Formats: sequence, structure tokens, C-alpha cells
Amino acid sequence: MEEDTINKKNIYNLNNLNNLTENNNNNNNNNKVSYNVSDLLKKISSLIDTCDYQLALQFSKKALSLENDNLKVLEILGMIEIELEIFEVDAEQKCEEYLNKALELDLLNPEVYQLLASVRLSQQRNDDAKIALEKSLDLWINLDPGHSSIPSYESRISLVKLLIELSQYTKALNVLEILQKENDEVFDLWYLYGLCYFLMGQDSQNEQDRLTHWEDARDCLINYEKVIFYFLNKFF
Repeated sequence: MEEDTINKKNIYNLNNLNNLTENNNNNNNNNKVSYNVSDLLKKISSLIDTCDYQLALQFSKKALSLENDNLKVLEILGMIEIELEIFEVDAEQKCEEYLNKALELDLLNPEVYQLLASVRLSQQRNDDAKIALEKSLDLWINLDPGHSSIPSYESRISLVKLLIELSQYTKALNVLEILQKENDEVFDLWYLYGLCYFLMGQDSQNEQDRLTHWEDARDCLINYEKVIFYFLNKFF
């Protein structure tokens, strides 16, 4: 029953895309456009939120056909191809193409380098991933708070995860400290803080340093629980 529901939903969304295309083609004959890239990006975002990457890919390709130099669309396509990599043989190659195109359009976009680092990690090219993350960080880490070139909060949370995976703990903590100043009521913030300190302790060769890091990890996880209880009490 659940599979049938999912299939019906996919068919509906595909029909939605086909209808958009047909309507747009018909309106093009009258020199009018019934939808634009901004409209498609909203739909793509909702599909990604539900992990419907296959349909998000189709809508993204349609958006790219409208604006083949739209940096945001290229970034999204790169991200989707990363998610689809385990399902599609040529996903990695397509991802590389989209990200290279994005870099041609804007060499100063930190999120493209971050996506590239994720690809390098999946390829087990950790040194190249570190280089890509270094470029990403250098583009925004010293900017004033609120600067337009600083990636979104969610994007920087993803950055921290990559840094931790590459054992770049000090850099991960630097980013977490910035995020904490912006908003300290985020589950992932305190969980990643705790994970980072725990792994630092685990890797430490000094017993005292190890215990200090683990105490910090405990304090962060206590804050993590406090944030959870705060939202549970607030909404439930």
C-alpha cells in the first residue's frame, strides 16, 4: 500500500512537470512564460526536503534548460547527483560537470568548493577534499557577521560534518563557535560540538587532554538535551 502511494505521488509530480513544460511551450508561442526558474526552485526545494531526489533532478534539469548559467541550479544539481551516486552509475561524472560549470561562473563561491569536497570524500581523495574545504573556508571565515557571501547556517552545519569526517577538529570548532553566536538553539550544533570534543579526546595521546576533551563533550551533550527538552516543552 505504501509503495502504491509513493508511485502515485511520483506519477502526479511527473505529470506536474510535464504540464509545466506543455503550458510553458504553449505560452512561448504567445511570447509568455507561465513559470520561471524561481518557481521551479521552490518545487525542487520541497522535493529535496522529502528526499525525492529523482524528481528533484528532473525539475532541476528543466530549470537549467531555462537558465544554463544559473549558479544556484548548478549547485543543486551537483548536490542531487551526490545523493544519487549510489543509484546511478554516471552520477559522479555528472556531478563533476555541474560543479566545474559552477566554478567557471563563480570561482569565489564557498558552497561549490564544499560540494566538491564532499565528492572528493566519496572518492576517498581525502587530501583533495581538505584542499577544497580550505578554499571554501578562506572565502568567508574572516568576513563580518551578516555578510552576503557567508553560506547559510544549514550549509555551515554540513561543512562542520565534513571537517569532522576529515579530522579537522580545530577548524570544525571555529565554525561551530561562529554558529553558536548566531543561534545556540539548534540540535545539530551541540551534537556536533560534543562529537568533535569526543573524537579529539579519543585521538589525544595525553591522558589529561583526553579527559578534558571528554568533559567538554559531556557538557555539550547536556546542552543538546536541554535544547531538545526546551522545544518539547514549547511545542508539546
